[in-house]
Amino acid sequence: MRMSWFSRSLAAAGILALGMTVAVPCKAGLFTGSGTNSETGDTVAGSALFEISGDTLTITLKNATLGGTLLRGDILTGLVWDINAATPVLAFPTTSLTTGSEVFTDKTTSTASEPVNGSWTSVLGGTPISQYGVATTGFSGAFSTGTITLGTDDVDYGIVSNDPPNGTFPASPGSGTSGSFNASAFPLIQDTLTFTLTGISGVSQSQISNVELLFGTDGTGIITTTVGTTTVVPEPGAFALAAIGLGAAGLVGLRRRGGRKPA
Repeated sequence: MRMSWFSRSLAAAGILALGMTVAVPCKAGLFTGSGTNSETGDTVAGSALFEISGDTLTITLKNATLGGTLLRGDILTGLVWDINAATPVLAFPTTSLTTGSEVFTDKTTSTASEPVNGSWTSVLGGTPISQYGVATTGFSGAFSTGTITLGTDDVDYGIVSNDPPNGTFPASPGSGTSGSFNASAFPLIQDTLTFTLTGISGVSQSQISNVELLFGTDGTGIITTTVGTTTVVPEPGAFALAAIGLGAAGLVGLRRRGGRKPA
């Protein structure tokens, strides 16, 4: 017996729906913090957006210090966190420049295309201060500087603020504290970096805790964060599944109204 047009369409929608049910929500949490940086005495601020999707953890790290970053010790050089009730082995494959951010090679010259992969590490050092973290410096033994393959494990490739209207750079000669941004400080990232780690499968966003922002290099510039409301962001597949459901509902409505296609 030949299937009617309605039956064939509904069956096709069911098959597609089965194929799309593997999509899972992306779990995200935004951690923000501000306070006095013990290394410099200045007020600094930043944020870290943690997004979990399947086995992948993506972290977007931002220097949000008001008025720009004027001292080397106020450069955002690391991030640490713990995972409650779990100890996954996290691999650290990529560091990338977030869209809209720039790499400054001196106070007035920038590019949006310079490679940054390898400039930060996730390997903890001899005196770690957390279960997990990423850093572009040893931070007084908290990280293994020998695993940084791009840069000098100092403040270079750290993150400076892009607080409007002027941000940190471009900067006129002599701006900021004398010598605070000499040639050895560069390259520097203005605004935000994105880190991608794998091995997070089975961990929920609510298990991420004790998130701290690290500023400078002497190991004292630690700012505690608080987490905002956890969000659940549907992945593209979820939107497709919703569209299929709406389509199927439309077919049912058509059937109920008596509309038919020839068999």
